[in-house]
Amino acid sequence: MFTNSWISLQYGRRANVNCPVCGLRFEVEPGFYEGGLYFNYAMNVAILLISGLAVNILLNDPNQWVYFGISASVVLLLVSVTSRLSKSMMLHIFGGVKFEPDPSKYPKK
Repeated sequence: MFTNSWISLQYGRRANVNCPVCGLRFEVEPGFYEGGLYFNYAMNVAILLISGLAVNILLNDPNQWVYFGISASVVLLLVSVTSRLSKSMMLHIFGGVKFEPDPSKYPKK
């Protein structure tokens, strides 16, 4: 679905227009993936809660700046992953994509 590796911060969210194997058009309608920001927000809130709880348990309630530093670092390290996941979730949940494999369309390995 995506053109580059998830490690690429500049082009990590860039997706193909059509699937290179089956020809499915990924852009359902203009601005469709903007709804994925809600998924991204929810994932980031979950990451912040989990990392804050982990810091509290593992470091025995440190200073507030330690919470902020570690939680912000974890979110920044996972920004490429969460943005790709949110785009994929948006397509699969609201895009109406049904996967029906046709073995004749796929190249033999």
